[in-house]
Amino acid sequence: MKPSHLSFAAFAESVKPTGAVNRFPGVGAADDVYTYSVYMNGALAAQLPAHATEHSFKDVTLQALTEKLGLNPLSARDNLKVAELVALRSSWMSAVLENGVDHGPERQAVLSDFAELSKGMQHPWINAELERQRELSARLGPTLARAGLEKDVPPLEVSVGRVVAQDGDFTLQETTAGEIVVHENRRLQELPLVGESAMVSYYRGSGQVVHDLERAAFSAPYIDKATQDLAVDVIDPSQNIQQVVLFNNVQSYEQFVQAHKLDQGLVQQAFDARAASPKAVYAAPPRALVNRPYIDPKSACLAIDYSEGGVTYTALFENAEKLAAVASEFGLGAKAVAEATRLEAEAAQALQSSLLQDDARALRQSDLDIRSELRAAGYVFPERSGDLDRDYVGKVVAVSSLHVAQDIGRGKVMIHDARALDKLPKIGDQLSVRFSSGRGVVNDMVRGAGHDLGR
Repeated sequence: MKPSHLSFAAFAESVKPTGAVNRFPGVGAADDVYTYSVYMNGALAAQLPAHATEHSFKDVTLQALTEKLGLNPLSARDNLKVAELVALRSSWMSAVLENGVDHGPERQAVLSDFAELSKGMQHPWINAELERQRELSARLGPTLARAGLEKDVPPLEVSVGRVVAQDGDFTLQETTAGEIVVHENRRLQELPLVGESAMVSYYRGSGQVVHDLERAAFSAPYIDKATQDLAVDVIDPSQNIQQVVLFNNVQSYEQFVQAHKLDQGLVQQAFDARAASPKAVYAAPPRALVNRPYIDPKSACLAIDYSEGGVTYTALFENAEKLAAVASEFGLGAKAVAEATRLEAEAAQALQSSLLQDDARALRQSDLDIRSELRAAGYVFPERSGDLDRDYVGKVVAVSSLHVAQDIGRGKVMIHDARALDKLPKIGDQLSVRFSSGRGVVNDMVRGAGHDLGR
């Protein structure tokens, strides 16, 4: 069956998208920089359009969407999961657009899924995956705590070192670079043993594990005939080939050489092998801007709409600075970036104005509420405090969300702004409230001056 004839959920199971985090050192004191690669690896992946088999993303183009979907935009793992979901949606919609929908048993499901996914990242299968990711992320914290780690460090494409801890979800490895990196078990082809020295090398998002490194040797790099990618053989002491390790590119192989402290001349051999048998370079389809920057009403983020491979996407950005960082990739010029900056400033001003209006409404409602209570209790002409520096002594007779009413004797009642008081009293408290410069110091007359009233 063609990929375009499958429902979205069935398609996901058939093409099995796997993603990889690419971590690059930051400049100076800056944090590490992350990009994300996603590959379609299942049995039907070969039937996809060429541009739908591999996808790449930068963190600045993912973080706002990650937050909108209820995950942590500062987590490389959460961003990777969102990258996989975006790539999967793109691949499926591209397959449907290019091949059409047949009249088979899945036709109605395909049409329904396409209509739903055309609106964005809302689909039952996607929602279930997001919930599983939230649950996995929630379990990561205790795993790190048990290992005495404060920071989650995703692995590089090649990690070599001793496995120091493992549970049902994660494997922790102390690398030769002096880091303790955290592998997700679901992304490993097999699990290394705790205490062993192992290599984990990620190829197309899947972790290849090499055991018993003390006894292993490696061949020179060559081009694997089946995949047309760089490879090395793992050779045991009897000169038997135990395993073939594949690499995404020469840069991945260079990490392998550095991790094992091998001769740097091998990297040139890898370049030579690649040059002698060049692989068709994947080229993403051109992006066409659909409209200029705007504020997305659902997320309140800066957004642009663009089309790629016949599918329309919305890219969300946390701020104008992050939009400017990738402006050239979307065909945005200086005027569009300036417009985005203006929109961001206007949105911030509108938000501030809205908050002030909300505060004013809340204050007005609180005033109405406490006056209603006071009328019901027989207090007709309440007065406001705060303008004069003076003391008020008496019992609290009413409380609303932002006000406190105090009977000061002879039928008079004062309404205090609760935000001006240093403590929040409750109904029935006998108080002395001393105002000075608009601020009120509250003392409990029953339990003694200065005693904390509680809240």
